[in-house]
Amino acid sequence: MQRLRFVAELIRGAGYAGWVIFLDEIELIGNYSILQRGRSYAEIAHWMGCAPEMDRSGLITVGAVTGDFVPAVIDADGKQDGDKIVPRLQESARYGSLAASADAGMDVLRRDVFTLQPIRETDVAATLEKLRDIYAKAYKWQPPSASVASETAGYMNQMRYKVRSAINEWDLLRLRPGYRPEIEAQEFQHDYGEDSDLEKPAADTTE
Repeated sequence: MQRLRFVAELIRGAGYAGWVIFLDEIELIGNYSILQRGRSYAEIAHWMGCAPEMDRSGLITVGAVTGDFVPAVIDADGKQDGDKIVPRLQESARYGSLAASADAGMDVLRRDVFTLQPIRETDVAATLEKLRDIYAKAYKWQPPSASVASETAGYMNQMRYKVRSAINEWDLLRLRPGYRPEIEAQEFQHDYGEDSDLEKPAADTTE
């Protein structure tokens, strides 16, 4: 954390207001073992400024998590982490000191979140039009208009599905002129089954 403090101060010294860190796919915590989940909740509290040991001036953290994480993992109808994590950490000689922070991290995920608003068709059309321009410059090929691409951008009302479907369609049309692709999509459903591979540290590639 001292390194983070140094970088935040360096960024402010360069004339910027601070540093925003984005934590994506927080829901992967649900696939860890119970002790690792507890440690992860404590990290959430730390990054979100609920831990008292760090001056966080110039450092802001924002995270993204699926809407079903709390009911599926923390609440009583799911894995019951809200009831199990703190006692389990307190039983651990190694991680007992993290119990309070883990509880604070779960509170952040319960209360300090807001739901993203559904996208509007105008937002989709504007995004696909910008993407179409980027695609045309990248491949020196003119894809269909954004309105046409939007109509065939997939049934899911999420931007990533629509963008991915549009790019797939343009790729097929560019590589096979005259071909009319029919794209099928399936919604991804996160599985909160425990996966020990996710707990393994990333390979150190530094030299």
